[in-house]
Amino acid sequence: MKPNHFSFPDFIGIGMKKTGTSFIAGLLDQHPDIALANPRITNYWITDQLDGSYNRFFPHLNPGQKTLEWGEYTNHPIALEHFSRLGQQATYLLSYRSPKSILFSWYNYTRMLATPSERKITFEQSFNKDRDAYLELVNLDIMLQRFREACPTARIIVIDYEYLAHDSSGLTAELYTALGVRHHSADLTNIWTNQSLVPKSMLLDRAWRKALKTMYPGKIFRKNNDPQMPLLFRFIQRLNSEKFYIDENMNQYIDENFSKNHTTFLDACESDPNIIHLRKNDDHRFNSE
Repeated sequence: MKPNHFSFPDFIGIGMKKTGTSFIAGLLDQHPDIALANPRITNYWITDQLDGSYNRFFPHLNPGQKTLEWGEYTNHPIALEHFSRLGQQATYLLSYRSPKSILFSWYNYTRMLATPSERKITFEQSFNKDRDAYLELVNLDIMLQRFREACPTARIIVIDYEYLAHDSSGLTAELYTALGVRHHSADLTNIWTNQSLVPKSMLLDRAWRKALKTMYPGKIFRKNNDPQMPLLFRFIQRLNSEKFYIDENMNQYIDENFSKNHTTFLDACESDPNIIHLRKNDDHRFNSE
């Protein structure tokens, strides 16, 4: 049984933005043996002086439950200092996807929150305007190196977003095994919260999301060339979004500048003995020893 006062969660997500973190947190929150912090991102770790009341984020913790928080702490030196001191025995979760996908997901997300006039901004204009914010999202190799300097031997479960998007059930089963919790039948239907793309009409977008959840419960389609995507779905996506459009110059720029970061990150994951890498199309994803 976990004591009434504890200083660090059993599991803590450390990133990255726009890589399915909300889905993974929602998925694990359904497990009866896992308690998710409330709020999910506590920001407790970014303050210099910890007040020793971390347990307040788990007001309904039951005996025997493991604790989970999910934030994006790898860019916070203060948080990493706390992790180094308190969190060497925790299990960390880190999800990732290709640089191009992260950048465009962030672009669409910012447009969704923008005013109607601001939504007209192109990807290139948005990238040049908020370059630092974009670059912070894709330097996964630097982020992992920074975390390893603070927690050199901590256990990390690295999750491939493509695996998550294409086989949620398979990923879920492997994730439970990696976390050391019993398997549980999760309801994936209501977890996906971004099934449609950046809307030209927010009203149309909401209606379309609801229709999709009804017609294809638990399914999500991320690419226009997905062979399983219904023709009607593909047609309406093209009318409703610019998500899959990127001009050739920006394509080349992203490939030339960020592909190396991605490759370096993947190489580091494969060579680190304390990383469990859950990835798509890999016959040796999990070592049970």
